[in-house]
Amino acid sequence: DDLFQRGGSMRLFADGASHVGGRSHQEDAWFSSVGFKEGTLLLVADGMGGHRGGAEASRAAVEAARSLPRGGAVDCLQAAPCAVQAGARESATRGAGTTLTVVAVEGIGESSFVAHVAHVGDTRLARVRDGRIEALTHSQTIPGVLLAAGQITQDEYETRNDRHELLQYVGQPASIVLKPETF
Repeated sequence: DDLFQRGGSMRLFADGASHVGGRSHQEDAWFSSVGFKEGTLLLVADGMGGHRGGAEASRAAVEAARSLPRGGAVDCLQAAPCAVQAGARESATRGAGTTLTVVAVEGIGESSFVAHVAHVGDTRLARVRDGRIEALTHSQTIPGVLLAAGQITQDEYETRNDRHELLQYVGQPASIVLKPETF
């Protein structure tokens, strides 16, 4: 099953909204650029709550990724950590981190197109097809890995205290190599 159906026509609409939830301030950042010739880039980052600089980290990751020439989603994920770490050094927000999910689409409006997806953290990507919502990425947490492997149920996942403890994120120490979920 292809990530997206190939052939025929595809309409792509992008919009974003954010909600502070239980936090006192917003730590999300997003960007969308829907185009035909230059390609489409969709980004969403969620700064790590409870850590200093989460809002700055999400903004830095999105800005670094969107400043690259249009192309690969993995390139965006590779550029983002440098920006987050540099920002943390400059603003005294050591330990700042963010999730980042990137979709780069090439060839919309043509007879075929390619979507590149890269993902780090627990900000998930879903596809809506034929009225069904299907998760394309999974939370990079211990319970998220167990859920994806079928070793726990969704109900068990929801009750886990560690479901927000990320295994990897943008901005983690440079000695840790990000292994983005890509397809």
